[in-house]
Amino acid sequence: MSEGTVQVVAGMYGGWKKPSKAGLAGMSLGTTLGVLAGIGVVMLLFFTAGWLAALIAGTVLLGFVVGVAWVDQDGMTLAARVGERLAWWQAKSTGGGVYRSGPLAPSARGRCRLPGVAAHLELVEVKDAYGDPVGLVVSKAQRTAALVLSCQPGGTAMTDAAEVDQLVAYWGGWLAQLGEETDIEAASVTIETAPDTGARLGQQLRGRLDPDAPPAARQVLLDAIDTYPLGAAEVNGYVTLVFNMAPPGGKARPVDALAGDIMARLPGLAGSLASTGAGVVRALSAQDLCEVIRVAYDPSVAPLIDQAHAAGQVPDLSWEDVGPVAAEATWDSYHHDSAWSRTWVMTQPQKGMVRSNVLARLLAPHAKIDRKRVTLLYKPIEPGRAAQLVDADVEAATGHAINQTRPNARAAVELKHAQRAADQQANGAGMVEFGMLVTATVTDPEARRDAGVAVANLGAGTRVRLRPVYGSQDSAFAAALPLGLVLSKYLVLPGRSR
Repeated sequence: MSEGTVQVVAGMYGGWKKPSKAGLAGMSLGTTLGVLAGIGVVMLLFFTAGWLAALIAGTVLLGFVVGVAWVDQDGMTLAARVGERLAWWQAKSTGGGVYRSGPLAPSARGRCRLPGVAAHLELVEVKDAYGDPVGLVVSKAQRTAALVLSCQPGGTAMTDAAEVDQLVAYWGGWLAQLGEETDIEAASVTIETAPDTGARLGQQLRGRLDPDAPPAARQVLLDAIDTYPLGAAEVNGYVTLVFNMAPPGGKARPVDALAGDIMARLPGLAGSLASTGAGVVRALSAQDLCEVIRVAYDPSVAPLIDQAHAAGQVPDLSWEDVGPVAAEATWDSYHHDSAWSRTWVMTQPQKGMVRSNVLARLLAPHAKIDRKRVTLLYKPIEPGRAAQLVDADVEAATGHAINQTRPNARAAVELKHAQRAADQQANGAGMVEFGMLVTATVTDPEARRDAGVAVANLGAGTRVRLRPVYGSQDSAFAAALPLGLVLSKYLVLPGRSR
């Protein structure tokens, strides 16, 4: 193997990267131009107002450069760290992290609505082509509607490598398809693991017991009903598609018109998703969504809901009452009703080449964590803009490689990755921005430390760098749920300005 080439091993994947910046010292081009303008101002002050004014202006400029150019191991600048702490102090001083609802709340009107960034969400139920109920989470403020699909992936334990590669290729094709849908703004995949209450198993087995069966056989089944759920876990998968009511170049559509369009496209989206190994795919109804969100904020009601379904009853839940009665966000955790949660964000994906099962340990149930939720956030990029982005990456990476006074292996690898991405995009590959949130929930406050250590070990084992979402735990908790929240729309300072 000659020096400078990249070895591609069958069954391994990689090549994802952060967008390159064309400025100096890792700064954007706009920031670099601003710094150069600041240097010009300092020189002008030196010749016109004297050295003292130039010294003061230079000190301010130096502080600005350090704030935007110094980057820690999580990819955050010093200015971002300071802004994070200031925003938390401001929210804490105004009581922004404390939520109270229910009959004793001052302004909740006796209901338990969702808190924080999810407070404005509404739930609308429509009918699909078969007449089955489908729930849509609507945000009129952000002009979006989210469709939540439930899936039951079977895993790859008994699947050969060639079929796994094919499933990964189908998944890449499905993501590329999202980029061609002009009104799909974002998507997310949520894998949730939780203790199995055993109510559903008991319902199925008791319903199949033969009254004429031998007593010994009946006793074996009854013992299995009592003992099998102990230590067992259930795994639920959700895929959320966020549709924009006003797609680029189109007119804003009312909720009814958008719902009709989504229902017409639902069979195609669900069918193509099933081909990726997602198993049986179905759209969640309004009742299903209410149960999922209610259990997330108060895990103690999960056995009650399962018992109600086992008895053939439908829990009486409405969207106005799926939120917590009380919740409080601290700097690094979130206390909601009967549970404590902490959410981490991925600050750096896996480096180099990885296998398709690299996230298996992170997604699997863990004995130290009562409920775990891993959410992959996707933002599809339409092909025209994707071509511009990969071309800009190639130009920036080329500039970095040329401007090196000495040969730099990192710059050469960055250029190679940018060129490969451009080639793949030109050949029809899709392009998405992605991120990941990991939420660990425990019902015993003494178990919070063990849960945190477990997530840290899982992140290290999967070669993903995770960082707690300091100062925004309540918002991160909601973002990891299948609610269709597009985080970029909730930034005080837009991403382009940042």
